[in-house]
Amino acid sequence: MFPPLLLGEYLHVISDAGIYTCFDPKTGATLHSGRKLGSVYSSPVAVANRIYFFEDSGKCTIVENGSQFKVITVNDLNELVQTTPAISDGRLFVRTDTHLMCIGSERNTVAAAANPVDGSVEGP
Repeated sequence: MFPPLLLGEYLHVISDAGIYTCFDPKTGATLHSGRKLGSVYSSPVAVANRIYFFEDSGKCTIVENGSQFKVITVNDLNELVQTTPAISDGRLFVRTDTHLMCIGSERNTVAAAANPVDGSVEGP
């Protein structure tokens, strides 16, 4: 189990097995729960009232913050992700097994940052 994410009026919890539960933090009532994701090694993070769940496979499921489980989109980085993304200036920085990726910009593009092996920079 990872640290819960409190966002507005909802408390979001994910287990390493991909079991997702949303609670009402005022009453403790379970709003919805179930196996929603694959194997997870990172804590959920939120940007702009959206919750990002990264599976260890690199698949990222973005859900709406609310009382129902509503998937906005699913993206796949096609690389192993075993760390919690960092957030800065509305952007997600995701460490994969071979890259540091920045997700989000003025154009909402995905760009790979410096390659840790040789220091080179890859374009979007």
